[in-house]
Amino acid sequence: METMRRLIFVSCEPNAAISNIVNLCRPSSRKYTGDAFSVTRVQPVDMFPQTNHMEWIIQLDR
Repeated sequence: METMRRLIFVSCEPNAAISNIVNLCRPSSRKYTGDAFSVTRVQPVDMFPQTNHMEWIIQLDR
C-alpha cells in the first residue's frame, strides 16, 4: 500500500476515528512502516438537516 498517495476517510463519528487517523499519520517505525499520511482537508457534510449530526470527509495525503 506504499504506492497509495491519497486516502479519503469518511466517518460519521470523528471522535471515534481519531485513533485511526493518528496511526495513519505516525512517522515510520518498527511498528508503523511506510511514509506517514498528513491530513490535508476536512469537509463536514450535513446529511441530517436540523440535527447536530454530521458526516466527515477527511483527505489524507503522503
